[in-house]
Amino acid sequence: MKSVYITLFALFLVFTCPAANAQENTAQDFPGLEEVTLRGRMLHAYDQAAWHGTDAVRPLMQDVQNLGELISGYVVKHENNHFHVGFGRLSEDKSEFITVFEAYLDNQYSVMEIFKHEEPVYSTCFYHDAMMARQAVLEGFDPPEQVAYNTAVIPGPGDSIYVFMMPAQPAINVYYLGADFRYTFDTTSATITDTTRLHNSMQTIDLRSQAPLTMSTAVLTDIPTETDVFFAISRPPSPRGQPNHLVIVEDGVFLIDQRGNISYMDRSEINQGQPEIDSNQP
Repeated sequence: MKSVYITLFALFLVFTCPAANAQENTAQDFPGLEEVTLRGRMLHAYDQAAWHGTDAVRPLMQDVQNLGELISGYVVKHENNHFHVGFGRLSEDKSEFITVFEAYLDNQYSVMEIFKHEEPVYSTCFYHDAMMARQAVLEGFDPPEQVAYNTAVIPGPGDSIYVFMMPAQPAINVYYLGADFRYTFDTTSATITDTTRLHNSMQTIDLRSQAPLTMSTAVLTDIPTETDVFFAISRPPSPRGQPNHLVIVEDGVFLIDQRGNISYMDRSEINQGQPEIDSNQP
């Protein structure tokens, strides 16, 4: 294993200096970082739309006797500057998605319209593909942690769809970060073509009494993951303009702010004028 260097001054610097001091244009310097940032923001948008859409539609479901037979899940799509949250199920032959309830939200997640379709709406577009991807992942998912998991489904390039499995937030301002996965689903073959574990272990982050800067260490990747970005956007803001979350890598630190912007400070910049300490040494 390569040595990981860090200094006490480095921690002080990162905790007290705003992200503006970090290097810019990191998306060009780190392959894949721009895509990770975009998908992390999409996860946050999915989460917000699902939350507000579910709250809006729930009153329409109260008097429905066979709700479990009508709905197996929901799908979120963004189209024409609006979010559509569809609640329903796949048809028996899995060729269509049957929408029973639906919510339309604007880009600020304010609910515009909600529907209870008296006659179910059948579709073969993104609603169908997303539910197929979701069910394919859930059928084979073996959670590494004994906690509830959330599923998020977002569009990928071409005919692909991404499915994320993430530990659910257990309480207000308490978060689980880690033990999460990204699946790539091909809509043409209706198969999972890639499974990527994003973090090895899961950490519990409790921000109920205060909202300090938080950090994690990248073990499986050399850059932050989508769920790092999602967490940084979702958590309460850090004080004094600090970045919301740090991701420590071997040669430096990535800083993620409240909007999901990522900047970078390399080890030489952090340790300037300070002695290096090899963390592998006693």
